[in-house]
Amino acid sequence: MRRLRYIALIIPAIVIWCAGQSVHSQSRVEAQDEPVKLSTELVVVDAQVLSKKRVTPVDGLTERNFVLYEDGVKQQITHFSQDKLPLSIVLLLDVSGSVMPTVKQLRDSGLTALNELKAGDEVGLMAFGVWAKVVQDFTTDRNRVAARINAIELLGPWIREGTHIDDAFYEAASYLAKSSNPGSRRIVITVTDNLSNQEVGQGHSEAEVLNALHAAGATVCGLVVGDFNAAVNEYKKKGYYLKDGMGGDITETGGILSQVDANDVSAKLAKLIERLRSRYITDTTESFTTSN
Repeated sequence: MRRLRYIALIIPAIVIWCAGQSVHSQSRVEAQDEPVKLSTELVVVDAQVLSKKRVTPVDGLTERNFVLYEDGVKQQITHFSQDKLPLSIVLLLDVSGSVMPTVKQLRDSGLTALNELKAGDEVGLMAFGVWAKVVQDFTTDRNRVAARINAIELLGPWIREGTHIDDAFYEAASYLAKSSNPGSRRIVITVTDNLSNQEVGQGHSEAEVLNALHAAGATVCGLVVGDFNAAVNEYKKKGYYLKDGMGGDITETGGILSQVDANDVSAKLAKLIERLRSRYITDTTESFTTSN
């Protein structure tokens, strides 16, 4: 997957992230002597723009406010929009004991946050511990998603015997790739304490996870229960290293990270959806030829 590496904004504001994904189309031109393959690559860049003073999303920008570069070379923007593509969201919920009170609160009040979505947006619900399980397939019915969070409490004890975040993200990316609306913006939103105990060499590696996320065109966002940095420091005092199970995936896919607790998870989820809706989408098309 090719990714644009730099996007400039020509107004007094900052872009906090941009992530690109590629869509390929190919045609084969048969020459009399030698076949030549023509390839066209559509690179989609998703950018969040915030004001410097308020750190709030900036709306109303146009294509003229953006300049797009790849490896120092200015690219032509062929399409530009804000909040036009539907969202396909995997809501990925941790079933560990420390997170379940927050999940229960999301069960009771999460419908308010999900109502921030537009009519064409779809949500799939997954639970994870030692493995990940689809609890609700993609649907545009917000009430069904909220109701199905109840099913997470009924899962057997075996899934709760660990917290394997890498495997969970891999399964979420795979589910997005095969089951979501192909014309949507794909998002994984996880609610977890980020205390992964997936050992190195167990299940899917970090590289495999990141490749799967990029292949699905997915952005990872995290609602982290509790103070993860404080937990890291406490483990360090005891001589243990606590792995950040999702920080790299959020950074590499241009996601958003927020700290939550049982009292504000619904409000933070609503705010996250609002920020996802405020992002700008720019496309550029590249063509090249190869010969066989």
